[in-house]
Amino acid sequence: IPAEDSVVDTINLSVLRTGWHEVKLEITDYPISFDDTYYLSFYVAEKINILVINDVKPNEYLDAAFRGISYFSLDNTFSRNIDYSRFKDYQLIICNELTAFSTGLAFELQQFTRNGGNVVVFPAPNMQPGAYDDFLDGFSANRYTVFETDQEMQVNRINTAEFVFKDVFQSVSDNIKLPVARASYIFSAFTDREEEPLLTYRNGRSFMSKYKVEKGHLYLCAAPLDITYSDLVVNGEVFVPMLYKMAVSKATAAAPAWFIGRDNRLEADHEGRSADLVYRISGDGLEFIPEQRITGPKVIIGTGDQLKRSGWYKLWLEKENILKVFAFNYDRKESEQRFLSAGQLNERFGDRMSVIELSDTATSTAKIAENNEGLSLWRWCVVLALVFLGFETLFLRFWKV
Repeated sequence: IPAEDSVVDTINLSVLRTGWHEVKLEITDYPISFDDTYYLSFYVAEKINILVINDVKPNEYLDAAFRGISYFSLDNTFSRNIDYSRFKDYQLIICNELTAFSTGLAFELQQFTRNGGNVVVFPAPNMQPGAYDDFLDGFSANRYTVFETDQEMQVNRINTAEFVFKDVFQSVSDNIKLPVARASYIFSAFTDREEEPLLTYRNGRSFMSKYKVEKGHLYLCAAPLDITYSDLVVNGEVFVPMLYKMAVSKATAAAPAWFIGRDNRLEADHEGRSADLVYRISGDGLEFIPEQRITGPKVIIGTGDQLKRSGWYKLWLEKENILKVFAFNYDRKESEQRFLSAGQLNERFGDRMSVIELSDTATSTAKIAENNEGLSLWRWCVVLALVFLGFETLFLRFWKV
């Protein structure tokens, strides 16, 4: 690695189990023997839970897409009997052709998304004009307007730079089969709505769009999911990876590492536990009760100055049930080897401090004492007084007048 430069490299890890994983990255950099270890942690969930909210009946293609892989767990429910208290158990909620959103459902979905969940909306072909407006305004998303049924629309562009389709295709060739919509809504074009198109029609309009909503995402499709209106569900090379990536996407990824002295506020899921429970942190032979404050589904942990050494620290209520593992490292600024010269220090801080320069032979203690007390001359005065006293004695003894 060149001096004052950096190199990006990739290390492949085989993850064979679920739960929390602790990673230690080490380099051998003799004779520099500090900051050669970096601690990380990450979590692999046992299941990704998906909820599909239907008005009439479940969509068989959605069921087939998720039930083919045991890592995903799919539940279907109906809009008339939703259990809002279970939303926190899901990572993805799909709204399958709902004719309208009640005030309660709209609020719960907005809260779910802000807390890190993902919501996908496939519109109903028979919804009333403006039926989704209040719901979408709560997300600052564009609205559904006219439902066009008189022309077939071909998707011709995939946004492979965005997470949902990134790394899905080795290359997007001209012969890749992309979805075709036989009927589709036109989205409004409000300039203050931060839309990110994922799939785009030939005329430039969006077929599938994404909106970032705090810690989660809202995904909007322009066409209903029913195969009568769109062939998206039978387009496996787009539909299946799109759903999988939407289920695992995060607007704000969990930090894999933290820094001692800088990161004193941590966050973890509270998961509806009683407010009077006491969280503990342990690691590196240390165990203590941190400052803790519960805000909704989260608990805010304050470590203060308790953490002194780098390593892994575990958060728990019961020692056998680890809730989260935090990897702490020393601040990398301690390794910075670039310094300001005495002139630069004087220029920046001369009005607030004194800059002491040492010669090769001077000691810092003597220089600081001299700077604080001034130049000490009393020793010279004593020496000179003794010398002159000696001269006076010689004069009196040998000088004859």
